[in-house]
Amino acid sequence: MRLSRVILAAAAVLPLAQAANAGVFNFDWNAPDPLPGGGVSNAAGTIKSVHGSYDSTSQVLTWDVRVENNTTDAITLVLSGGPNPKSNPGQFAHFFYDGSALTVYGYNGKNNTSSWWDGNGDGSGGDPDRIASSLVDPGFVMELSKGEDAGDRLFHMKLDVSGINAHMPLFEDPDGEPWEGAQFAEKVGIWMHTFDGTPWHQSSSTAYENGWLKKWAFKKEGWMDTENSMTTPTPGALALAGMGGVLAMRRRRNA
Repeated sequence: MRLSRVILAAAAVLPLAQAANAGVFNFDWNAPDPLPGGGVSNAAGTIKSVHGSYDSTSQVLTWDVRVENNTTDAITLVLSGGPNPKSNPGQFAHFFYDGSALTVYGYNGKNNTSSWWDGNGDGSGGDPDRIASSLVDPGFVMELSKGEDAGDRLFHMKLDVSGINAHMPLFEDPDGEPWEGAQFAEKVGIWMHTFDGTPWHQSSSTAYENGWLKKWAFKKEGWMDTENSMTTPTPGALALAGMGGVLAMRRRRNA
């Protein structure tokens, strides 16, 4: 094989090797589909469907939730690249969206909503790991809405999470696992909660101070979680992976 062809092949292999995990990965769930290693509570309204996508190139995250109850007011969300994020501090972003604002904190690993006020999870409070707020700097928000359709509640988020993924956590994982932020690829882990009655307990004028949460109150709470749920890559991502295989075969034939 000529040297020029070797150089060209090597140059092509690097981006294609990286592209094996590049592209847009989609998660789609419709009730009553099973959720590996997890389940659903419809205590705050029946969760009918969840769609999420993550573009590993642009680092754009979308998340859509449909709940069969237009009094469902708010959601919180933690995502991972596979394991259930619950009980894993210092690795993931914790999103809080009540329809009036979206705030993001470092998840403290607790099985509750305390990340917004208790960054290290020791119960002392006063040390939240504040990452992003639509009230402070909305630049990371591309689309954000809470609406209704045929009696259902719809939540929609489209976010540039590049800054969230690059965040340096205030409190690192005790086990030394690196910060991930809010991203996934072939597999996804989800820890999502839904809330009913939020407006009766808080409003944008009383729930926030200087653009950050100062309370998170509700009447009812539901949830959906899963671990290592398979995603569906876009055809483009599949094509890139296929091209990598074709080039590898050609290199073997021409060697």
